[in-house]
Amino acid sequence: MKNIITRALSGAVLVFVIMAATFWHEYSRDILLAVIGIGCQIELLNLIRKDGMRSMRYLISACSALLLLFFAIYGLGYIVAFVAVIMVLARFISELYTRHETPFQNIALDLFTTLYTIIPVAAASTLDAWPLAMLFIMVWINDVGAFLVGITMGRHKLFERLSPKKTWEGCIGGIVLTIAASAAAGELLFDGQMWQWAVIGALTAVSAVFGDLFESMIKRSIGVKDSGNVIPGHGGMLDRFDALLFGAPVFWVSYNLIFKLITL
Repeated sequence: MKNIITRALSGAVLVFVIMAATFWHEYSRDILLAVIGIGCQIELLNLIRKDGMRSMRYLISACSALLLLFFAIYGLGYIVAFVAVIMVLARFISELYTRHETPFQNIALDLFTTLYTIIPVAAASTLDAWPLAMLFIMVWINDVGAFLVGITMGRHKLFERLSPKKTWEGCIGGIVLTIAASAAAGELLFDGQMWQWAVIGALTAVSAVFGDLFESMIKRSIGVKDSGNVIPGHGGMLDRFDALLFGAPVFWVSYNLIFKLITL
């Protein structure tokens, strides 16, 4: 019970901070997403080193921060693509000056952490305040809905090998609640765009489930319970935002496809 109370209180503070940063200013949104991305990446790089694998964590974290800075300034464009290419080449070249016996594995791990943690938040940083808020809310509703339905009705294990507590009932309940909440928001807040937001909610919720399972697979393979301990009751940044890292790119693609490409 004490852990549940701690988790609820820290979760409420986290929600307030995220919503305040989302609606205050575009710069605060960029800072928020950068903190999430870099925080998750640092924890992942620490897990990699804990498992005995090598990575240039300081170099790769600095490059990621610089990439997010350019992304915030210039958005999607040739300048950011050029910077990304230069950073990848810099990582390749840096391996020449090490004496590591597994250069390919080292490079692959560092680039994987960027693909997994930085690219999703970079995509999310192109969203305006309300769509970004909807992304966070969808992930939260799916998480809370799955937890509540799972503890009350859960009987059948979803993926016992990776996450013994998750059930099919909780998973389906979280997705259904996310779709319902997204459809209601579309109708009430976005001028009757009910089915569009329902579709986005469904895709985001399903991807969020896989994001949670993927992070569980990483932790189980390394033999740790939490990725960190920076958020009381929740563990680390990666523990808290694992679903977002899968949900953000799916949300970004579906949102732009439905509201920009289809309406052209």
